[in-house]
Amino acid sequence: MINTIAQAHGLLTEKDLLDALATFESDLNLALDPLVQQLARNIITGAPQDIQQHMGYVETWRDRVTRFLMVASACVEHAKSDHFDVISEKRVTENKREAYQRRLAGGWVALKIRLEHLIDSIDSRVNLCKKVLGIDAEVAASYRRAA
Repeated sequence: MINTIAQAHGLLTEKDLLDALATFESDLNLALDPLVQQLARNIITGAPQDIQQHMGYVETWRDRVTRFLMVASACVEHAKSDHFDVISEKRVTENKREAYQRRLAGGWVALKIRLEHLIDSIDSRVNLCKKVLGIDAEVAASYRRAA
């Protein structure tokens, strides 16, 4: 799996870019499966300790998902770069150029959107856990008592 921006920029052919997309998507699905399973859990009826552990576990994924998002974003932009430009010919219109770039970047864009939504889901789940546990209210009350 591509793990760095430098590796993304090292994809020099259309075949390399599309092969990297297939590998990245497959590896990403395997890597994210534990997180996706946890996000599918109903935590509302859990014991406080279980909810705290769940919240901590889900939150630990934020950095990893952000790193995956960074790589996918780099691949989107690289796929749209002049490195993969259609050779200028009389018959190559701007629409054909854009269609070519969309074909190369489309899969990466879809993965980028998925990762952005997973980050939102992580944040939402952590906030829900805090609300269920009353953590936000407790923190605010402790600040008021200390002041």
